[in-house]
Amino acid sequence: MKQATNFSEEMLPQINAVLKFVLENPHSDFYRQKYAGLDLYPIQSYADFQRIPPLTKDEFLVVPLKERTFVPEEEIARYSFSSGTTNSRKPTILPHTSATFQKSADYDLLRDEDQLKKMGITNILLALPPYSSPFLRLLQWPRNHTRVIPADIQNLSLSAGIAKEIGIDCIATTPTILYLLIDSLQKIDFAMHRIKFISIMAEFCSVQKMEYFKRAFPNAQVRFGFGSSEMGMLGYQCEYLSGKPGIFHPLPHILIETLDETGFILPEGEVGELVHTHLHSAAFPLVRYRSRDYGSIQEELCACGNNHLLSIGGRAEHDFLKFSGIILQVQAIENALDSVREYLSGRFQMHVFEKESAGRLLSQLVLHLELKKEFEKNSADPHFQVMLRETISEKLFLSSKSNLKTLVQQDIFLPLEIQFNTLQKEGKTRHIISHLT
Repeated sequence: MKQATNFSEEMLPQINAVLKFVLENPHSDFYRQKYAGLDLYPIQSYADFQRIPPLTKDEFLVVPLKERTFVPEEEIARYSFSSGTTNSRKPTILPHTSATFQKSADYDLLRDEDQLKKMGITNILLALPPYSSPFLRLLQWPRNHTRVIPADIQNLSLSAGIAKEIGIDCIATTPTILYLLIDSLQKIDFAMHRIKFISIMAEFCSVQKMEYFKRAFPNAQVRFGFGSSEMGMLGYQCEYLSGKPGIFHPLPHILIETLDETGFILPEGEVGELVHTHLHSAAFPLVRYRSRDYGSIQEELCACGNNHLLSIGGRAEHDFLKFSGIILQVQAIENALDSVREYLSGRFQMHVFEKESAGRLLSQLVLHLELKKEFEKNSADPHFQVMLRETISEKLFLSSKSNLKTLVQQDIFLPLEIQFNTLQKEGKTRHIISHLT
């Protein structure tokens, strides 16, 4: 049985070099303490590698930054960080010895100016958080034929005006920011057909959002990238995967595994938590890091020569939630909403609760929807509410065989509740919010 990993025997020397570095390093004993009492080095096989206990974000966030930095302070060139963890909002700060992003350079089409020139691209709108690695990477690379114009993502109306005045023909952004930017561009009659290329990164993107983007920018080629603030760029799309949301090739300098809740490797193709390992020494190497991203990996030869496909299902408690024996995914919600899309503005949030009913604790989904302006008056109509609730419950599949309507009939779930709201415009959308404790 094939396992869900891109591990190969050729990676063993790289893995052992990283283990030697973290175990013999004079500047930090983080991993020596974590692996205390375990005989893990050197490894001879993937079975040996699986004995290494996975690393969680909570484990290193409680350790001061200096105590988990594996190089002298004068060798630190930059820091990367995310806005904060889901619960504590504590920022995740990681040190880096290089100010460049050379390892991912060959996999980012926006670096290839010859190809961009062939596509007729000259002005790239950089609509990304200014502290993110993609923003720094794209701003840093030297250019001869193209220009990068940073956008103010807190003022997309201003950014749209600048984009029109300069004449942008390419956008690098996230799905959430692009969705909001489209509205600002349309309000000023921006020539949407001018956009030739869109690079989408940093978040899960549903098929429905992808189709919306294609309609908004009819002449644009779209490619997705996959990465994280902790690991950097993890997956890329070759020309044969172009425009397929959630499907990537893993980068060769990252070992990726798919584990179940107990930490065991899953069979190839099964969905689980993605676990990443740096195959090079770093200021803070991450070894078997549990990313909280969910997806699957399988061996499949692509025409480009890469022999692995990485499928991303979303981020835990943002786009993906496993509870009560079922899996709730944002793509399944989007599919269910397709049947009532004519009434909706596009934004939604699904809240997950447990409530007591007749002495039993049952799961309940509460769906927050934003109606189009012409249908806002219908929100008080009980017949309209029943129609939405029944239609969505029948179309929302929580397993390959069971929809929400069936689970309600089986007395496993409480009926779907729908609330109509004007949803907050966020920099990064949380589609699924768990209230489970």
